[in-house]
Amino acid sequence: VLGKYDNDTGLSYFRLFSILFDYKKEYKEALMLSRRELRISQLVLGIALPGSCGSKASRTSRTGGVLASRISWMSNALQELNGDSKQQAKEYCSQLLRSIAMERKGDLLFTQGNFKDAITKYNIAFELESTSFSKNALDMADISLKIGEAWSNLGQYDRAMEEFEGAQARYKTAFGDNHAAVARIHSKTGDIFLRSKRYADALHSYAKAYSSFEGAFGRGHPMCDDALDNLRQVAAIEMEHTRNEESKTWPRPKSCIKSPTKPMNERRVQFSAE
Repeated sequence: VLGKYDNDTGLSYFRLFSILFDYKKEYKEALMLSRRELRISQLVLGIALPGSCGSKASRTSRTGGVLASRISWMSNALQELNGDSKQQAKEYCSQLLRSIAMERKGDLLFTQGNFKDAITKYNIAFELESTSFSKNALDMADISLKIGEAWSNLGQYDRAMEEFEGAQARYKTAFGDNHAAVARIHSKTGDIFLRSKRYADALHSYAKAYSSFEGAFGRGHPMCDDALDNLRQVAAIEMEHTRNEESKTWPRPKSCIKSPTKPMNERRVQFSAE
């Protein structure tokens, strides 16, 4: 309802983290949720990023307090999960914050239309995530998705598809086929196929998007209605394209009317006489 990057969405992740950490002692899942919440807080609230986990955030006491408390909780989860020392947990959090900082810079460049530089920042963020000793597949999927969108805006559709496929694999592993994130990737690949005039492939991707939205929300949901409208429009485009292609190759019937061998005025005279 609210979308991924919303403050209440982040708070929901944090509440789930607290339950898993305090009551269920499922530290690995708790750590993943804590990372998601921290990333959302950074991107939504604009919490000032400290130079290290021990330094003080400078934006406001509220946002600085949020950052400090989230890092503290994450450090505790790491120590419980891996038996890490406080220093190891601190280094881990610092790496995560650097990744978020790069992603934020990439977002800013993206909004400015500077897609190449945005990709550079996103790749750094992705590398920091992928080398983390407790990497989060969902965060990596989010970054891959942004890289793919940047490549798509540059007209580099093959590279965009490669990033979308990587993100899709991670989303499906986490959520299964019937999830909004999975459906949106299908829609984005359909957009690329449509721009590339691969209408049959576009239709197939939009059909998958509708199926995923329907499985996630049920028929009648606004997202399902939008996906169905897209599917109908692309189906109409694909049918028109097929007709046009067939008209080019369709064997033309031979005319049964012979071409005139005499000038028109002579034929008229002859016809009148007869």
